[in-house]
Amino acid sequence: MAVRTPGAGLPARPRLLGPVLVVLAVILLLGGVAISLYTDLLWFQSVDYADVFTTVLTTRLMLFVGFGLLMALIVGLNVFLAYRFRPPFRPMSLEQQNLERYRLAVEPFLTPVLLLGSAVFGLFAGLSAAARWQTWLLWRNGTSFGQEDAQFGRDISYFAFTYPFQRFVLGFLLTAVVLALIAAAATHYLFGGVRLQTAGEKVSPAARAHLSVLIGVIVLLKGFAYYLDRFGLAFSTRGYVEGAGYTDVNAVLPAKNILIGIALICALLFFANIVVRNILLPAGALALLVVSAVVIGGIYPAYIQQFRVKPNEDQREQPYIQRNIDATRAAYGIDETEVEDYQASQDVDPEELRAQAARVDSARLLDPNRLAPTFEQLQRLTFYFGVNNQLDIDRYEVDGELQDFVVAAREVQIGNLASNQRSWINERLAYTHGNGLIAAPAGSVDAEGRPLFVDPNAADNPIQLDQTRIYFGELSPSYSVVNTDQPEIDGPLGLSGGQTRGEESDQATFNYDGDGGVQLSHLGRKLAFALKYREPNLLLSDAIQEDSRLMYVREPRERVEKVAPFLELDADPYPAAVDGRIVWIVDGYTTSSGYPYSQSTNFGEAVIDSQSRGVALQRQVNYIRNSVKATVDAYDGTVTLYQWGDDDPVLQTWNKAFGGDLVRPESEISESLRAHFRYPEDLFKVQRELLAAYHVTDAAEFYTREDFWEIPADPAEAVNASAGINTNQSEQTAQQPAIDITRASVPAQPPFYSLLQFPGVPGEQFRLNTSFTGLRRPNLAAFASVSSDPDDYGTIRVLQFPRANAPNGPGQVANQFLSEQVVADALFPFRQNRAEVTFGNLLTIPAGEGLLYVQPVFVRAQGGESFPTLQRVLVSYGNEVAANTTLARSLADLFGVQPPDETPATPSPGATPTPAPTPSGAGDLASLIAEADAAFREGQEALRRGDFAAYGAAQDRLERVLARLAASTGASPGPSPSPSG
Repeated sequence: MAVRTPGAGLPARPRLLGPVLVVLAVILLLGGVAISLYTDLLWFQSVDYADVFTTVLTTRLMLFVGFGLLMALIVGLNVFLAYRFRPPFRPMSLEQQNLERYRLAVEPFLTPVLLLGSAVFGLFAGLSAAARWQTWLLWRNGTSFGQEDAQFGRDISYFAFTYPFQRFVLGFLLTAVVLALIAAAATHYLFGGVRLQTAGEKVSPAARAHLSVLIGVIVLLKGFAYYLDRFGLAFSTRGYVEGAGYTDVNAVLPAKNILIGIALICALLFFANIVVRNILLPAGALALLVVSAVVIGGIYPAYIQQFRVKPNEDQREQPYIQRNIDATRAAYGIDETEVEDYQASQDVDPEELRAQAARVDSARLLDPNRLAPTFEQLQRLTFYFGVNNQLDIDRYEVDGELQDFVVAAREVQIGNLASNQRSWINERLAYTHGNGLIAAPAGSVDAEGRPLFVDPNAADNPIQLDQTRIYFGELSPSYSVVNTDQPEIDGPLGLSGGQTRGEESDQATFNYDGDGGVQLSHLGRKLAFALKYREPNLLLSDAIQEDSRLMYVREPRERVEKVAPFLELDADPYPAAVDGRIVWIVDGYTTSSGYPYSQSTNFGEAVIDSQSRGVALQRQVNYIRNSVKATVDAYDGTVTLYQWGDDDPVLQTWNKAFGGDLVRPESEISESLRAHFRYPEDLFKVQRELLAAYHVTDAAEFYTREDFWEIPADPAEAVNASAGINTNQSEQTAQQPAIDITRASVPAQPPFYSLLQFPGVPGEQFRLNTSFTGLRRPNLAAFASVSSDPDDYGTIRVLQFPRANAPNGPGQVANQFLSEQVVADALFPFRQNRAEVTFGNLLTIPAGEGLLYVQPVFVRAQGGESFPTLQRVLVSYGNEVAANTTLARSLADLFGVQPPDETPATPSPGATPTPAPTPSGAGDLASLIAEADAAFREGQEALRRGDFAAYGAAQDRLERVLARLAASTGASPGPSPSPSG
């Protein structure tokens, strides 16, 4: 009987299955790369920046091929030479007998193994080199700075452009020769040129010569590394500040020069070993190099630093600190900062204060970081529109005067579609765009505390738009197909003159007629995008025609980043109405880490604050310029790059690398566009981080650090996060305890845009402002402001306060607000009603030869459809605090003066009241009491309804009646009754 073998009769595994799977994987990989490259090329062609695509691609390919081949050649050639000069006869030994098996296995396949191994080394080397395409282009196109470094007398362009490339090439060559040495030594060992366990000669003459040359080349490259290390001292961190310090100049630099000589001698001895054939001589030289590197390059500088510099550091390092100060201020563009001593007196004539109050009444009360829900609830108009969660600040001319506005783009938000509306047609063909620019004056609200939104149809509307649609924005879908047979939803009827969707529909429709996106003109393009997005509907849908266009890469920052990959971009693009169209303005920065002696900073960490949107750049930089202003048209996606400011060698280098016409000259910027340029926030954050120390320009004072500043923590963030303003505090009307407002517990206070008249500068300007406190001190040390006006753009001005009598800092003012009974009384009704009370941005405003702090308070009633409204304005001047419904009333309470165009207000405790005139009918006490009672009851009823605006109006009426009642009786009016009765 036959025994069946297990597995007999089953089909054998096809031998070609493995190779077929590998080939399929390679095809899929290469196909994905090809589709990505093809669709990228189409995108660059659609925005007229195809040269950027081809320049980057050809540069990367050239580096990949060039350095990859060089690596493969160096490694492969040395392996070939090691095999070529193998000894014809090998002495018999157990070692050689064991190696013979491997030789017999390898020799038949030596050529393919050599080619494959070299190709692997070349592949990884090529990929690494291709990633350094920016280093290559900077080196090839470097532009002179016209300035020399303080130590070596070289143009700064050497350190910024040439030195990094030399370091890259040196690292590549060292890696290649070390790998070649290892591979050659292994080959010599395998084929008997190196015999470690065999009696007699351990290394054949050919192997000795070959390996000696390779080691000599490595030592020679190490000598070149010592040469480059000399210039690297310009970025040394050994001393008190960055840059070559006393020890670097007087110990490390001479040591590097000595080590260069020793390395050259050592290399020559290794080369001589080809003839001398005595390993002891080069081995001794190599030992000398190692010992010298430790003693001369390490121990000696450490001795100098510890025993000569540290005991007299202030004197030894002083000239090098001065170099660092000068270089840092120049590299970050803060060398022309104007610092002015400011006394910040709190004693000013009441009439002058009243005039100041009238001017300050336009302070920016609407906090763009708090009011996105309000804008969305009141102005999105329909469920599929939305606004970004952080609004923007811009300015427009109203009746011949500049006025700041809080602005937001009304964008499509397909995430708001209901589940039964989530279809591919709706998400990609129907809901394609937003519509309109929302704007509200930043310093005023209506009677209910809501923004006074600009009516787009009003004749006196300062924001005139001919094209309101937004196809490219911060909330735009990843891709949409437009100008199809499927009508695009355009918003409610009448918004911008779209077609009616149907006889009974209240939604307008529109068909895109612009040039944005890529035209799907043939089947090949449809297929490419169907594969890119893994969406067969792009290929099969009958609604997509030959003139349909696919829009992708739609976020403004992403579009600019793609056409200018060398720029670092500001985290906050903002929309503006320019020449009848909505454009996004994006600030671009050129950066470098190669400015000698300049203090480096981490860009990503420097721009973080309590409202930070985050930024991609997380590397160290020591040079930055806002050299590019970019715009993105919201309708057709056109990207335009404009050169901005003084000539920047870094930008000139990049522009040269991309053909010379990538960036348009500043002269092509229209006046209407220029009027909306802002001084960029992220740049100012970096500059203020440096200014905290580098406002000190004397090296001796800098060393003591006594006059250093620091950026205060955001008091609004601290207060809002603390238990002191929880909505559960309904039973408490007393002052709140002080809270910890330090950078250790709270992020930095963000700078703020506002219209501001800076002391000594005529007229109001649109400015970006920030405060500084003393180093580890809570008092205000300085106030910095930079103008965005075209005539005074970029000049940083600083008010420096005396240390002896410094004003309160932001954290102290925030705690002052929490501790004052007048603030507790003002906020009690909202907390009692369990509303959400949020403190807005704390503004520091120079006013009346002093400093005024202004902080809006927003209230949000409970309920899903509620939104924040401005209900109180807190003000502080010196040690006085007031809280009322408007800024004018708060200032009147604070200074004891009558607000403009308003009846007399009740002064806050501690302020000198202005006597109210005796009203007519003062003797009719019963009527006044009845009127006061009615106002009080109306306020209580409004509280029960959650109508805070009506409550505030009733409280104002009650205060006026009580003032009249007090005037008729001659008594002090006192505080108005609390809601608890």
